[in-house]
Amino acid sequence: MLIQRLKFVFFSILIVFNINISNAQKLDAQPIFDIGDKWTYRYHNTGDKKDPYLYTQQTYKSENGSGWVYVESQQLRAQRVQSVGRYDYKRGGFKERFEFNPLNENNLGNRYSENLSAVDYFQFPFYVGKKYAVKSDYANKKGYFEYDVEIQSFENIRVEAGAFDAYKIKFEGWWYNTVDDRGHGRSTLVHWFAPSVKRVIKTEYSDFRQSGTVFNSDTTELVKWEPKATLSKALPTMPQQAIGSMAVGKDAIAGQLASDKQKPIDNSPSKTVTQRLGELKELFDKGLITKEQHEYKSAEIIKDL
Repeated sequence: MLIQRLKFVFFSILIVFNINISNAQKLDAQPIFDIGDKWTYRYHNTGDKKDPYLYTQQTYKSENGSGWVYVESQQLRAQRVQSVGRYDYKRGGFKERFEFNPLNENNLGNRYSENLSAVDYFQFPFYVGKKYAVKSDYANKKGYFEYDVEIQSFENIRVEAGAFDAYKIKFEGWWYNTVDDRGHGRSTLVHWFAPSVKRVIKTEYSDFRQSGTVFNSDTTELVKWEPKATLSKALPTMPQQAIGSMAVGKDAIAGQLASDKQKPIDNSPSKTVTQRLGELKELFDKGLITKEQHEYKSAEIIKDL
């Protein structure tokens, strides 16, 4: 009788344990970002033989199905040191990226990248064994990737920021150039997505020439995770009305920018560079813009020469 009771207790515990593990391995939707959530990553491409660099991403607005994320890069001679991305919760990824313009009322410059029509890399719910296919254009629209995707495991992985339980999601497929050489080759991509961090904590990517030799091989890894951190001093603040208008696409964004009536700098062609820099310095001297904003806009004016 005692043995039977022990067997019953053992199998009851086993059943509960299995149910808990099963639940832990299913993620129904993208976790929502909190204001201040901050991720610092290290990126290293061994293929281009350049030094690794850090970049940070911090949420400063989270509503209407999107997280607005401010990005700062420490890459030497980076094309964009500061930018803003719109992270779509439903689709699980950045769908639009903008120049950071601190002197514009809504803090956004031109949209330089969009991925609105592409098939989503992350397709919820997540569970081990799930398979799907992805086709995505290059950022420059000169080609595309095609991948077969599988969520292979839910495992504990250690990165510089610590150890986290994460989904291992493997992409295997091909890259195709549609312009220039019109070549193609194999491509592999592995993401580890940690629900507790709300994001990917590690990425390994490789692509290969048509000859089979490695062309690019890069790794991105989370080095610091700061939930609800204090917002960066350089971080823009987006008005409520800007969020609503920008969520509907490019035309609305253009309309929002065109309606901005609070531009403190006249950038018309009739203004000389000296005049524009002088006006900018006056704003800085009066404390109306930060040092970072002054340096950024000065560089933009000089770049237009």
